[in-house]
Amino acid sequence: MRDWFWKRVPSCETKLSFVSLMGMGLEGANLEHAPVFAARFRAVGDEAGALVQERVAREELAHVRIATRWFTRWTGGCDFARWVAELPAPLSPWLMRGKPIARKLRLRAGMPDEFIAALAAYVPEPRGRAV
Repeated sequence: MRDWFWKRVPSCETKLSFVSLMGMGLEGANLEHAPVFAARFRAVGDEAGALVQERVAREELAHVRIATRWFTRWTGGCDFARWVAELPAPLSPWLMRGKPIARKLRLRAGMPDEFIAALAAYVPEPRGRAV
């Protein structure tokens, strides 16, 4: 088991940074990644693995919804630039999404359409080494 997510949590200095990174960011990306993994498991005949990934995807929806609700409450909105500013360096939105963006799921999780569009359009600045 990898602990990549959990090694980033101590870099969150505030509760806002935590919900930005974990809930809206890493768990948000799982809205796109978990269905892909489920399909891959299913393609190699691992139905049990596929079902686990589908369950992860369902559970992530609630996690992203909770994080988005708290982010919105604490900041007075769900502004993309503010969210990016809360991500611990060197992490960036580039890592916090899959392709294609699961727009309908992210909307169900409470992310505004403008936020989702900005996430989908995000390209890191070439000078930095953001991940």
